[in-house]
Amino acid sequence: GDSIPADARLAGLTSSTMYVDESSLTGESVSVGKSPWDEGISTVDVTRGEGEGASTIPIQDQSSMLFSGTLITRGSGTAVVVRTGPSTQMGRIQSTLSEAQLETEERKTPLGEQLDEFGTTLSYVIGGICLAVWLASI
Repeated sequence: GDSIPADARLAGLTSSTMYVDESSLTGESVSVGKSPWDEGISTVDVTRGEGEGASTIPIQDQSSMLFSGTLITRGSGTAVVVRTGPSTQMGRIQSTLSEAQLETEERKTPLGEQLDEFGTTLSYVIGGICLAVWLASI
């Protein structure tokens, strides 16, 4: 199984069939059959990304698309690269996770604030005890 380096549209098969493991994107446990220029793909410009005019067809139904980070389990073919880097499906997932992480870091719960305050106080108390022990041993 070769890894697919970028999102691409399958242009043709060089074998009779092609199957791709998309479990990292869809969670499906079985490989998905791919066919070139299938009618299940979006007809909008795939380079537009998100927003108006972006593809709204679920990943599972895009049977002529190969997605970055997935593995070819059987067959071979040729494809045209349509997205690279952060505009791939994997890149979109990563940016969504980064945004969510930033949001949770900015917001602290009352318990989190109390624990931070307790940790700071405890550090000062322990530092004071260590200083007292050191002074007593001199």
